[in-house]
Amino acid sequence: MLLQAEREQCIRAAVLHGVVDDDSLRSALDDADDLLESLVNISLAFHHKVALIGLAADVLRGRVDGDLEGSKLIDLLNQGQLQLAAAEFQNWCRVDGCMVLSMYQKRLDEMRVFQGDCNDLHKWATGHGKKELFNS
Repeated sequence: MLLQAEREQCIRAAVLHGVVDDDSLRSALDDADDLLESLVNISLAFHHKVALIGLAADVLRGRVDGDLEGSKLIDLLNQGQLQLAAAEFQNWCRVDGCMVLSMYQKRLDEMRVFQGDCNDLHKWATGHGKKELFNS
């Protein structure tokens, strides 16, 4: 799903700004990217991929409840309903059945990136704003 150059760009930005160590992020990105590649059947823009990989990495690491396979988010993506899919991000912020505020904020940030708010993506990538697309 992510081109190697795009993946490296995400990793460099996150490591540079102390979000996570290189090995941890690389593994999370690889696993999340592989999962999304197996589930999503449409072409997505870079900002869509970045937001989705942040969410998928949290799901795979058990940091939020749920399974992307068969989820409404994936169904909407595969139907090309991108705006409706964006609204689904806010539903991925529960841990052990309880809504977690830091995950809710993270999902809102990812949703804005998914919707094309390049300012939010730039803030994350340069460390001048929230650095939580991959960590909370």
